[in-house]
Amino acid sequence: MPSLLVLGSWFFGTFMGILAFFGYFVGDELKKRNWAWVWGSLFCATLGGALVGFVVLLQDRDFSGEAKFKKLLEEKDAKIIQLEQEKRQLSVNSDTGNLEQKLNEALADNKRLTDAKITADSELAQLKSQVVTFQGKIDEIKKDGTAAAPPRVETARAIKPPQPVDVPAKIIKFQDFPKFRVELDALQLGAKGDVTLFLSYINKTQEELLIGRKLDTDSFPGRSKIFLVDSAGNRYEFERSSGMDDIHYRDNRPLTIGPGMRATASFQFRSREPRETVGKTFSFSSEQVVVKKPIDTNGFYRVDSTHNISLRDIDPR
Repeated sequence: MPSLLVLGSWFFGTFMGILAFFGYFVGDELKKRNWAWVWGSLFCATLGGALVGFVVLLQDRDFSGEAKFKKLLEEKDAKIIQLEQEKRQLSVNSDTGNLEQKLNEALADNKRLTDAKITADSELAQLKSQVVTFQGKIDEIKKDGTAAAPPRVETARAIKPPQPVDVPAKIIKFQDFPKFRVELDALQLGAKGDVTLFLSYINKTQEELLIGRKLDTDSFPGRSKIFLVDSAGNRYEFERSSGMDDIHYRDNRPLTIGPGMRATASFQFRSREPRETVGKTFSFSSEQVVVKKPIDTNGFYRVDSTHNISLRDIDPR
């Protein structure tokens, strides 16, 4: 519509210009040539207005396709921006999905850990009850001075199956002290009525222990306080020992036990006279001391503690 208005205005202006400049000639020619110039002027004005209108149309409308191409580019850019936004949205949704998956996995792991803890607490409670029962048995046996070899405590997750053959437990005679433990190894009867007793000493500390027989200073000459009798009432006289001496002077040799180690000492007794009957079991008693190395000028050992070793109902073997 604007192009038609422009075309009309240019057509009217051209027509009026021709009439203004060529009015005289137009009037004269109209008289002479019967309106020839009128029609010519109208044709020229029409042609000029058409040209001007065509130029205006070319300015207003792009027939070369540039505007259309620009529009396509704008639409393409808008589409790219939209796709980028959708991509970011999908990425956010994907991250949210991964977070949900990780959260579910964490919850599942937490449930497994909770179940494992409940199972472990149950097994621990069973183990504690077994330990309490076993400790009660040990306390009862300590009163008699004997103890069966501790049975193996099996938890709810025992790996090794039970042994098909029942082996009788070995009876171990022992005596416990704060720093060491004494265990009976054997008691042997000799052909001449002599008796030899073998004891093991176990160091329960992380320092070296020195153990020796206590010397009876009230008797003369000084003797160790050590006794052995059998169930028939026969008394046996102490003769000598191996691995442990009376503790008095620097030259005496106590039983030396390293930290956490075991050492063995033997004690030999003899009968003063032939025995018609010999008891089936023996009882042993000895007063012994834990000492420290001498540091004074007199060379005496320093007594740290005194203990009475007493084992009853010993079977010869």
